[in-house]
Amino acid sequence: MSLMKRDTPIYYEGEPGIIHSVYFQPGISLDQGEPLFGVCPEDRLPMIERIITRVKAEWE
Repeated sequence: MSLMKRDTPIYYEGEPGIIHSVYFQPGISLDQGEPLFGVCPEDRLPMIERIITRVKAEWE
């Protein structure tokens, strides 16, 4: 029960930007080196969102 209440910080050392996607879920382990989240410069966010929407539409 105590482990469920524990937060784990995620440190980011890349270029500054906005988080546009999160690729993990609490309690699920990922392999080392797998992406945890997607970050892009603020001015490119609309373009990234259009690309994500297009890819999701084509995969369904």
